[in-house]
Amino acid sequence: MGLVLDPAEIKINMEILRSYLERVIVRYQNVLERVHEYNSNEDLDTKSFRKSKHKMDICYRLIAEGMIAVQESMAGDIDTLLSSIGDEYLDEDELIAQIERLKMQCAQYEEKIRSLQSMKPILGLVGSSRARGLIERYRKNIENLKEQIAVLQEKINFLHETEALTANLFESAMSLLTAVHNAITDGGVNLRTENGFAGGLTWLTELGGAEVEEIDEVGETEEVDDVDGKIDGDMEGVLVLPQPGDTITVSRGVDSNGKHIYVDAVVSQWNAWSIEYSISKCNSEYSDGLCCERLNYAVKNYECNKNDDDLLMFNLEGYDAPVFAGAMVDGYADIGDIVKVTLDDGTDFNFLILDVKDTGHTIEELAEDNQCQCEWGHGYILGEQKVQLSVCEFITAGGYSVNSAIYADSGKFLLKRSVVRAQIVDSIPICD
Repeated sequence: MGLVLDPAEIKINMEILRSYLERVIVRYQNVLERVHEYNSNEDLDTKSFRKSKHKMDICYRLIAEGMIAVQESMAGDIDTLLSSIGDEYLDEDELIAQIERLKMQCAQYEEKIRSLQSMKPILGLVGSSRARGLIERYRKNIENLKEQIAVLQEKINFLHETEALTANLFESAMSLLTAVHNAITDGGVNLRTENGFAGGLTWLTELGGAEVEEIDEVGETEEVDDVDGKIDGDMEGVLVLPQPGDTITVSRGVDSNGKHIYVDAVVSQWNAWSIEYSISKCNSEYSDGLCCERLNYAVKNYECNKNDDDLLMFNLEGYDAPVFAGAMVDGYADIGDIVKVTLDDGTDFNFLILDVKDTGHTIEELAEDNQCQCEWGHGYILGEQKVQLSVCEFITAGGYSVNSAIYADSGKFLLKRSVVRAQIVDSIPICD
């Protein structure tokens, strides 16, 4: 299959990407401001705070500056791409087919010319004059066809030149994103040891360069102990999700021998936003379970919309917006934790953990709905070995029943969205 260039689609997608990056970068610029304010606070000058400030300057600042660099790099590459693609839809296979048709027409005219030239001796004066006229016309047709072929060939050349020109776009941004991802992953570890920085933290030099060495020299004069600074607490509880198009390994269930049946699947663009259960269903089907005790405790002790036909939401002190309730993967968060969930469009919402999703289901338990299980929770196997993740599974108020949270009034914003990150930010008491 040959190259295809669709400038209209590319321009739309690039403008969407540019708009998204501009919104996201404001958040990281705010992070830089908060880090600067924290580091500049002279009242926070104990040994633990100094250690925390050093680690925050290394981790948070480099992550924020790395994302700002990503945005700048991608913005430049977007400009380069848009200036390189022109305005015409081009399909190399179709262009080649058109050239072949035109070449056939040229060959037909050339054959007619040869035939007329061979007949000149027997055509006589009048016939020869007419033949010359036809030959001249055929030659002009051939010249016109060759000009059309040249134009089409130029379009094919443009396709390949554009591919070569844009082939390496976004590579720098992807390298930076990898470094930022590694920084986020390592953000909760003890960055500095008695011998300097911990080994293997390549993102320190990729994002910080010489600045890291300078910070290390400043930090080496301080005594290092096993007490974690504030940065550790801030970075704990982070769940980073795979991106659409990534290939991940999921379990289709546990067989009779106690072994998981694993398959590889490509992550779908959007999450499923499944429903865990309603309040009434939990009480009728799981009345003897801890999940029912926890749910009833939360509903009784915290203000919520327990009788509405909608997703269950709690009005908690310190939160401007209602906090949704539901379940996430077992082992990630504890009951009563509040998780800040960030979507692929940059928006976020808070999610109260009242249950957990088990990842040890049997094949029989998962087969009915074509479900699967993985380190991010549950999911659904779609056609062509794709997996639609279900990271957050919602509880509904009263006896309200929907197949997905996107069909509830308060969940419409989840339509065609996916989770890119989750972080535990708070916790409230839930009695077992």
